[in-house]
Amino acid sequence: MARKKSEFLSAYGVAFQVLKSITDAVLAEGGSDEDLRSLLSDSEKCRRVAMEIVGHKPREQKGTSYRGDVSPAATGFRAEVIYVQPSYADLKKVFDCVYDGYKNAEFKPIDICKDVSVENREIEFELVHLNKDVSTDKALAELDKQGLCPALYEELLAFAAKYPELQKQFPIVALGSVCRYDDDLYSPYVLWNDVERGLDFYWIDDDWDGRYRFLAVRKQPSA
Repeated sequence: MARKKSEFLSAYGVAFQVLKSITDAVLAEGGSDEDLRSLLSDSEKCRRVAMEIVGHKPREQKGTSYRGDVSPAATGFRAEVIYVQPSYADLKKVFDCVYDGYKNAEFKPIDICKDVSVENREIEFELVHLNKDVSTDKALAELDKQGLCPALYEELLAFAAKYPELQKQFPIVALGSVCRYDDDLYSPYVLWNDVERGLDFYWIDDDWDGRYRFLAVRKQPSA
């Protein structure tokens, strides 16, 4: 189906007024023409501008709706995890679509996951569905309440490789790892992007909508 053409592309007067408003706002903040031109080469900056315009709404995830698992968590998923961060080229071999930001992304564990073992091993995972819009902090608090630790980036990759069909039903995020990109922190997630499996990351200061599943690992009892 052809994408509907924006009225702004056919109404140049309106488009000019929009551009002028944005330009005036940039100049008022001390910016310059070069800052505006950077939108032509910085796709992430364009995405952040778009997110601001639409109110930081997550992009719509298309695909089959999830109709199973009426409980808050789904269990019984096991996968062998190798704690190595693949290159962008290797990620492209696994996923149909990989966000460009992964070319230089380096994920590090968040504070509560810094002591998690990164010894290669098989792990049992749980998928937690909160079924509501939730901030990163509230999602982490809910996982902690359930005795769970958020999954790391490497664990998400292992899970997605073992269960590739699941991301066609809902986006799956690993809150245990973040990367710094353009001075902000992002968490990795997998999704179904129209007709292909995708790997992306999302700004942790924004809310996760009710479709997301949070990949997690059961905390081990203290010795």
